[in-house]
Amino acid sequence: MASAKTTMSTLSSDTLAEPPQCPLCAAPMACIGELPKIIARPWVEVFRCTCCTHVLTRER
Repeated sequence: MASAKTTMSTLSSDTLAEPPQCPLCAAPMACIGELPKIIARPWVEVFRCTCCTHVLTRER
């Protein structure tokens, strides 16, 4: 049975995008959730700072 293996060339640029830096302390932020696109609302990614717990959203 062949295994499904994801390579770097098969991933989209959105998947490889770096998470933003915190605007308050410049620490890296972690993606804590995603809200899918519904009718007129865009896809939303939710990030939280690993140091100061500041929350940031980004539309896709």
